[in-house]
Amino acid sequence: MNPTDATERLLQLANDADTQPSDPGVYALEITLPDAEADVKAAWRDEYDDDPPYLHRLIDCRKALYVGAAKNVRARIDDHVQGDYRKASLPSVFGVHWLREVRWHDDADAAFQAEYNAARDIDRQTPPTTYVHSR
Repeated sequence: MNPTDATERLLQLANDADTQPSDPGVYALEITLPDAEADVKAAWRDEYDDDPPYLHRLIDCRKALYVGAAKNVRARIDDHVQGDYRKASLPSVFGVHWLREVRWHDDADAAFQAEYNAARDIDRQTPPTTYVHSR
């Protein structure tokens, strides 16, 4: 996903919810994973010395969803798509394919408190061939 596509998708989601892209929220990013186990491992090991405990899930799945929360969704999505300032492991290793959804909140505290339950809800709605990751 390039910065222009990310901005257009974020504007669409914000407009549909009658909110601003810079509002707080919980977001889900689609991450496309390599097909081969060796390619998943190689991509991860190019960035990190240690394998994460969920590496086996990445190998078993076709894609991943990275769920996060932010006080300013637009700024955080920009970080994931193009930034070098704040990186998260999955998006930085495999790249962001698509901004799947945003669940908007009135304030940052509400968004951060909702992150875990939103991730579990999204996980229940996805097929077993998708790994849902959140902190």
